Amino acid sequence: SAIVYGGYDFSFVEDVSDSFICNICTKVLKSPYLTECCGQNYCKSCLEHWSTWNRQGSGEDQHFSCPHCRTKDFKHIIDKRTERLVKELQVFCLYRVKGCDWRGELGDADTHDRKCKFSLAECTNGCGKQVSRRKIEEHLTGDCPLRSYQCQFCGEEGSHRHITEEHQPSCPEFPLECPNNCGQEMKRKELAGHIDACPREKVPCPFAGDGCREMVWRSLLPMHVDTCQGKHMPEAFRMLKRDVQSIRDDTVTLREENEEMKQNIASVKDKVSQLLERVKLSEFQSCMFKQAISTELRYLCKPQDCSQLLSLECLSQQLQDGPLKLSVDGRPLVFRLSGYTQLKLKRRNWFSPSFCEHNGYR
Repeated sequence: SAIVYGGYDFSFVEDVSDSFICNICTKVLKSPYLTECCGQNYCKSCLEHWSTWNRQGSGEDQHFSCPHCRTKDFKHIIDKRTERLVKELQVFCLYRVKGCDWRGELGDADTHDRKCKFSLAECTNGCGKQVSRRKIEEHLTGDCPLRSYQCQFCGEEGSHRHITEEHQPSCPEFPLECPNNCGQEMKRKELAGHIDACPREKVPCPFAGDGCREMVWRSLLPMHVDTCQGKHMPEAFRMLKRDVQSIRDDTVTLREENEEMKQNIASVKDKVSQLLERVKLSEFQSCMFKQAISTELRYLCKPQDCSQLLSLECLSQQLQDGPLKLSVDGRPLVFRLSGYTQLKLKRRNWFSPSFCEHNGYR
């Protein structure tokens, strides 16, 4: 970055002596230094800049020479006498061109500058702008974008920038004019409801489905309907007739489906009835079979071979599990009942004749 150096920029009341002028920047000395080699005065910042810019050689051989007499590695000291004399010089305020009429010693200029109404001060709100001290209050309360501000429509508080740039464009209480230029004004939150009833809102023709593509003001819609209904009514009747026919076709289809469902239900009922009859018959046959088996079981096995005797409970369980299968030594038993129909009609118990198995046992 650039090095800032140089003397005072004030306007002096009287001409300044050459002895108070820096031989580098040619301005009035600021923090003057005096060289021992030739007795010349330089500003402290100017001499430091010179030593950096004019340094020659490298390593231990580095040196710089006096700006006036070119003496190498010259010595210099603070010139307090000259500094005191310079600060006693009369100067005008730096903001004289803006209207400040102050004049005084150079040594008092910094104190005056901090109080001068025409000097610049940075905004305390943090906006970054520098404003004349005499206008700082006006800036803080009237011009600063970060000043405190309240929305005059809903009362929300914030910075002026936030309220005007971010809040008010969406404030529900902000007043708006109708975008259709009907002349009415309403709050933003009421705009949608107004649009639904605005006489200048463009709405589609009721016969849009019949081919009318015009958008007309709501207030002129009745007149438009009177004008175009004669043109669109035949088409509307045709479409209505088509819709009625479609409904009739759908009704016929539904009736046919309903009749088919009724037939299916009747068929299912018949099958269920048949199944119930078969179940009842099977239950009756099972009961009769159990009684016959109970009577004849004592003949199936020898009295001493009780391990082959089948209990009624065991047979009942077999009947529940599936078809009953009786066997002796692995050979199936066959029961033959004569006169079954007559016995059944008399509602009497009956028993099969005695028989012997293949080994001769009764």
